[in-house]
Amino acid sequence: GEEEWRYTRNLFRSVHRKHGQGGIGIGFTTAWAQLQGRWREIRSFEDYRYHPADERLSGREAEGEAKLLWGPFLLFLHGKASLHRYDYPQGVRLDKRDRRILDFQLGGVMRFFPGLTRIQFQGRQTDLVYIDPRRSANTRSDRAYYLTGESLWTSQGLSLRMQTQVAALYSVYRFHPENNLLSRHLQLQISGQSDFGVFSLQVRLTDRGAYQRDREGTWRYSPSVEGRDLIGEGEIRLVSRKGFALSPYGRYFIRKERVLNTGKERVRAEAELGLRWLKSGLEVRIGRVHRSWESRDFWRIELRSLSPGGGEEDEGVQGGTRSYL
Repeated sequence: GEEEWRYTRNLFRSVHRKHGQGGIGIGFTTAWAQLQGRWREIRSFEDYRYHPADERLSGREAEGEAKLLWGPFLLFLHGKASLHRYDYPQGVRLDKRDRRILDFQLGGVMRFFPGLTRIQFQGRQTDLVYIDPRRSANTRSDRAYYLTGESLWTSQGLSLRMQTQVAALYSVYRFHPENNLLSRHLQLQISGQSDFGVFSLQVRLTDRGAYQRDREGTWRYSPSVEGRDLIGEGEIRLVSRKGFALSPYGRYFIRKERVLNTGKERVRAEAELGLRWLKSGLEVRIGRVHRSWESRDFWRIELRSLSPGGGEEDEGVQGGTRSYL
């Protein structure tokens, strides 16, 4: 256990926390296949001294993964299921609930010279169930689905990456379907890198809205807002030596949103031109920024420490997913 002082309701309160977990994992590996499985149990208890807000958490998690290598093809399947139960034994907080998560990924990678292609489908469902009748109206299910295609091509110091993603995010209320929401997006991106510089261009189309009843009493999606994003950035390497680089850069962002029932549009844009200086793992950016919603331009200065290799870590396409590229 451990002791902690937490600020709640304008007072510092002492919280005594006890927690523990245990699990087991198994695996099987051959030259062409890999199978893994894990199981974990979680228990924790938070005891608020002099305040009736104790919290008890119990959870179970199961996770499995399979990979199959066949010539230039890699097929993968990853799944995870969890159940977390939150209980407040003193009955003061009305937040007693169950939280169930089902997460899975299915896809494949094809390797070819001089690059590779990846196709991946990911889905996640989070069920939030409130036990107390006074909050049961907030019971809902959040579902997210992503279909991603990505190609990487490299040759003689030049690399190009092209990515397409389609996504749909649902919020479904069990007892109040009039509160159901849907958000969708289509994203296209191309980026490149060479000894002379880097560039990236991204287009993103979105819509979001609620559900409404038609004349037959069926709930149908009715988008209320449409949006378009254009994001571009580039950099030219004027000087590039071991441990030192000097490069002018530019960034541009524009977002257009239109409210469908009124036709009203809103446009926000931002542009930046500046200079990037890199020396011994320390990056300095100095740029002049223009924003459409501000009356005056301003200077922006960024300092960042890079990885020991002199570069930044490669981020995945979608946060929270496993990348098999």
